[in-house]
Formats: sequence, C-alpha cells, structure tokens
Amino acid sequence: MGAERVLCISSFYHLPVQWLLRIFSVGAANNDNSTYAELYLQEDGVLTLATSSSSFFSISSLELEEGRWHHLVVIHSKPNALVGLFQASFAYVYLNGKLRHTGKLGYSPSPVEKPLQVTIGTSVVVIHDKDNSNSTRTLMS
Repeated sequence: MGAERVLCISSFYHLPVQWLLRIFSVGAANNDNSTYAELYLQEDGVLTLATSSSSFFSISSLELEEGRWHHLVVIHSKPNALVGLFQASFAYVYLNGKLRHTGKLGYSPSPVEKPLQVTIGTSVVVIHDKDNSNSTRTLMS
C-alpha cells in the first residue's frame, strides 16, 4: 500500500486515512483554527464524526450510491449542566430518514459570545505522508 498517509483536516487531530471528503465542520470564525466538530467520508465509505482527537466514532455500514442525493442528519446532544460534568453526550446519525447510528461522543463547547464558522464541503486537502512530503488533491470541483 505504500507510505501511510496522515491527513490534517483541522487543528485538533491528525488521523491516518485514505483520501476523504469533509462534509461539514464547525469552528471558530477567527484565525486560531479551532475546530469543534467535523463530519467526513473516507474513500472506503467510512463516515466519521469527530469533536476532538480522542472523541470520534466511525460508521462503516452506510450504503451511499454515487450520483444520487442523500439526506444526512447529525444530532449531537449537549450534556445537561445541572447533572454534572461527567454526563455523556450522544450523537445520532440519520441517513434518508432512518436512524443509522447512535454513540457516545464528547461535547466540545464553543466559547460563549464568539462567532462560529460552519464550512460545508471541501475542495482541496493536503495529504502529509510519513516522509513529510505533501501532495494536494482536489476532491470536488
């Protein structure tokens, strides 16, 4: 397979993946590159929702037919502040109206009264190989 590729898709984690398509990300609107959540699809069809480098889950059982539109919904519940800091938050992934995955996922709160930026899709990603060489690949036009 060659050198392992690590794709840096945000400031908070580096995951070993093959080519991927970022579906959306939520981050700070300023220039500090803080990212609070990302959803991306890997080349092998695995869908991953992440809120930090140690808090993510992947779904490999989704069937997405190329050339067709799909309705994808992600709901991430915020833990109840009255219950305490140790309550788990949950994420729910629906595809075409059907619940396809439920899982515990850490909640990454954004700073109060700071503007957020939501990015839908991606056009270019930079792949970092283990030898630190970079290659750029266009995923969408």
